[in-house]
Formats: sequence, C-alpha cells, structure tokens
Amino acid sequence: MVRLHRLGIVLSASAVFVTHSAGQAGGGVTANSPEAQRAVVERCQSELRSAFKGFVVNVVADVKTSEALPRIQFINSEQARVWSESQFALLFGNMAHREVAETEDSVVLKRSADSIAAGDDLAIVHWLSLLQDSEVLKLCGSGAAYLDLSNSTQQMLARNVHMTGLQQAMAGGQFVSTSMRIQLFVNAQDSHGNPVEIPVDITARSSDREAQARAKTERNFKPPVPPKLTAKIPIGNLDFAEGQLLSLATIVDRASKAFHKIYLFDGRLGESMYYMQGHFSESSFLKSIAKVTEPIAIQEPDGRSAQRRKSMMNVLLHKVINLIDPSLAPKGLRYDEVLRGDKFSASDLMSADRGLRAGFQRNGIDPNAQFSLSAQLRIDLYANSSDATAPGQNPLGNDISIVFKQ
Repeated sequence: MVRLHRLGIVLSASAVFVTHSAGQAGGGVTANSPEAQRAVVERCQSELRSAFKGFVVNVVADVKTSEALPRIQFINSEQARVWSESQFALLFGNMAHREVAETEDSVVLKRSADSIAAGDDLAIVHWLSLLQDSEVLKLCGSGAAYLDLSNSTQQMLARNVHMTGLQQAMAGGQFVSTSMRIQLFVNAQDSHGNPVEIPVDITARSSDREAQARAKTERNFKPPVPPKLTAKIPIGNLDFAEGQLLSLATIVDRASKAFHKIYLFDGRLGESMYYMQGHFSESSFLKSIAKVTEPIAIQEPDGRSAQRRKSMMNVLLHKVINLIDPSLAPKGLRYDEVLRGDKFSASDLMSADRGLRAGFQRNGIDPNAQFSLSAQLRIDLYANSSDATAPGQNPLGNDISIVFKQ
C-alpha cells in the first residue's frame, strides 16, 4: 500500500513548543507566543544564511523549524574552497535529510521518500550490503579518510552524523578517520532476570593499534583540490538576495507583486516554511517551488521489514568476517564461533576484556554462567588531526560510533 504524504510543515504553536520546551522565555514571552515563533524563524534563517553565504546560484530549501540544521558553512575562497556549490548543497542536504534537485540557476533542497527513509535501519543495512569488498577491507583494516570513500558511503555517513564538530570537519575538507569493526556483546541477564547486553572490548578505538592506524591514514591523506566555480549570477525580479525564511503564502504574495500575476497554491501549505536566497526569474521561481511542494509517495511498512533487516545483517556479518583478518577478534574469541551461537564461559570473556568483570558485577550477573554473544557492525568516525582534541573531548563532538544491530 502506498500513502501520499504532502510536504510543507506548518509553523504551529505545538511545533515551537517541542523545540522550546522550557515553557517561559525571558520577559514573560511564552514558548508558543508570536515572539517565540519569530525568534525560532530568525534563528533558522540566520543559520541558513551562514551556511549558504557566498553562493552564486539561487537556493530554495524546505525547512522544518523544529529540526536542528547542520552548522556548516560554504567556503567561497579560491584557495580554501573544498566543494563546488552543488557538492556543498548535497553534503548539507544529506546532513539535513534533504534531497537535492537543480534547475537552470538554483539548487533545491526538498524532502523525498529516499531522504525521509535515509536514517532508518533498513535503508542503512541495504547500503551496508552494497559496500564493495575493497572498501570493507579498507575500513576494517587501517581505516580510511572520509573524503577518500565512495560517494554513496560519504552520503550515508553524512546522513547519520549529527555531531557538529564532525559535520564541520567534513565540510571543511579536514581529515576524518573512518573505520569499521565487528562489535561483540555478551547476552546476559541481570539479577532481576532482565536481558542486558554488555559490550566486549568497547575501548578498542582508543587502543594503540587503532591510534597508529589512524595516524598512518592521516599521513597519506591529501586535501581536496579546490574546485572552480563557473555559475553565473542569476537575474530576476524576485529578490531574496540575503536569504529569507518565509511562509509559502508570503513567498507567493511577493512573487505576485514582482511578476504582476496571480498565483494559486494549495492553501493547506500556506504556512509551510521555505528558505529563499538569490534572484529569481518567473521560470526559476515556479520550477523551484514546484519541486519543494510536490507530494511524496511513501511505502507503508508491511510488517516484514524487521525480518528482512535481520536476514540482510546476518548475511553481511558473514561476508565481513570472511573478508577481514581473524586476528582482529578480541583475544581468545573467534567471530565464526560467535555467529554459530557457541557458548562462552565468563573466564573466556574476561580474558578477552578485563573490563567485563566490572560489568558483570554491576549487573549482578553470575560469573559461573555460560554466555552467548551477538555480533554487530560498528563504524567509528573521528576528526583526528594534529590540533584536534582527544575523542569525546570536543564540546561540539568530534567523534561518533554508530552501531548497526541485528
């Protein structure tokens, strides 16, 4: 069954209240008051202006003000430029879960079925299953620089990284270490009989072995060559030069005055918010607005997604284990035995990871019991440069671990 989902988010009091749940702002301004709503719009507008400052082409973006925006900036300096305008829009769009479309003089960031599903489990596992063997070996070996990965891998990682420090490192063309490993978990029960998962060797990312691998990858990293910008400044009577976040009703009203025509639109989208930047001709305006307001067909869950995901992940784990060096497994453990469902004693597990003893004690787990393990894929990203802080120490977040569970 296919459901049509029309885009366009109403800037309602409830939406703003979710964003600002404190209830009261200074001076007696409530979170759902017109003043608070204007403040939210102005903040989003400021962040979007900062992101797309220096763009020559027009920008149109479908904006949901209750969602956090990527705090990255386009660099228009010829010496320091990392991305072309189209490339930067694609990076921003992936981080904001927006699809990028282009007209003759505009980039359009819109929601689509693929962009909405980009962060869901089945989409991620499907992407993992399509990884080339060479990229798996690279990621599971010494790792790779984010910018040296395939385009599809860069896009999927950008969609799942929400740490501002990492996003800014990616956008700035800095070295971002990317590695993949199999993360093992002990399947146990606590003293109350509740199931618990205790990670094995969770600190491996900060080990000397992995630190040396990151350092080697960083030494071989070559910053991107600055692309040349060839776009011409758009010409048109509809002027949003600085960039403005407005309701569709306001945008259409301004277009009517600029082009001396009356435009009709679906009134249900009148309060939906869109960011407009640049100079639009009538043709460019109509094409861009059509792209961000078109309906989306979203596939209804059929109840089998979880089973498909589990089957795909199981196949994927076997594929990775057959490719990688067996010595990457924690001391005394074998990945094939884990996937086979073998049982392990507490002493075996504590030999692989001394920190497990504390985990067993904290959860009241019988140290004499036999345990099965589960294997899950984990991807680590770390903005690791000579002047970077240690993992976990950057207040903006310069590292993240993404675990893909079965």
